[in-house]
Amino acid sequence: MSAAPISHAYHDDLPARFASKGARPSGPGSLDCGHLSLYTVDLILQNLAAAYHVSLLNARRHLGIFLLCITAEVVLILGSMWQPLNVLNPMFVLSGGVLAWLGTTMLYSGFIFGKWEANTLMTVIEELELFKGRAESE
Repeated sequence: MSAAPISHAYHDDLPARFASKGARPSGPGSLDCGHLSLYTVDLILQNLAAAYHVSLLNARRHLGIFLLCITAEVVLILGSMWQPLNVLNPMFVLSGGVLAWLGTTMLYSGFIFGKWEANTLMTVIEELELFKGRAESE
């Protein structure tokens, strides 16, 4: 027999730095719809802006690794042409396969996922700024 879920206020689930800010500001600048104050919206916007910049940096880093893999593949192909030992040829093929796998993974994660993540974060930031603007005008 399972117990029914215990209801609790949603602020119990917030991180400590949001939950321990003390009393919520009240007055003309406070947001009465829901549980968000303008102060909390500002904190959320700051964190989302930081996450947006980190997302862009990660995407650039992954694309840089992709370019390094392409360069390493070219060096590996050119270097294997003048390699006199036939025993090392399987190593060149294996390392070429690993570089190709790493390069395609970094291309996917840097270009496709990186752009998707940045666009999603920007959409959320814009929506919160609109929400904040409506709340300030009330």
